[in-house]
Amino acid sequence: MTATIETKNLTKSFGKIKALNELNLKDGGGISGLVGPNGAGKTTTIHILMGFLKPDEGSATVFGLDSWKQSLEIRKKVGYLQENPRYPDTFTGLRFLEYIALLHEIPQPKQKAKEMMEQVGLADSSQNAIKTYSAGMLQRLGVAQALIGQPELVILDEPTANLDPTGRLDLLDKIKTLH
Repeated sequence: MTATIETKNLTKSFGKIKALNELNLKDGGGISGLVGPNGAGKTTTIHILMGFLKPDEGSATVFGLDSWKQSLEIRKKVGYLQENPRYPDTFTGLRFLEYIALLHEIPQPKQKAKEMMEQVGLADSSQNAIKTYSAGMLQRLGVAQALIGQPELVILDEPTANLDPTGRLDLLDKIKTLH
């Protein structure tokens, strides 16, 4: 059986800084996490897995697909929330998710957007402009965006960043529930 995510001797440098030094990992399924201090290479690893960065050496695969050469196929199967997402401030949360649903060619995009707003606890704020959302609300919107296409894999980079302790617990509970 092929691992969902696997790296072999993955190496990446930025100038003289070696961000990854022969990283070997293989996911165990379920909910997994990359844990380490700032600068440990977590985001670099994710960017390589998503095909945004080319590794200097080694290999990275997602669903058995080469993360650099087959990144488009991978991105069709993966929902991704970046570390510092940016949204169109003047859109409502609902309009933004409807647009994402259209990009995924989801039938009845407005209905799907409403369902996702409910799933992440933003139904009451769905008609509000995104620029009025708190940090926690933005993270929930990002989770909804990552999940809307019913991906086979979801990658969340620093999903609890900038959240207060209650917001962190709420978001982690939401992730657990949605899993």
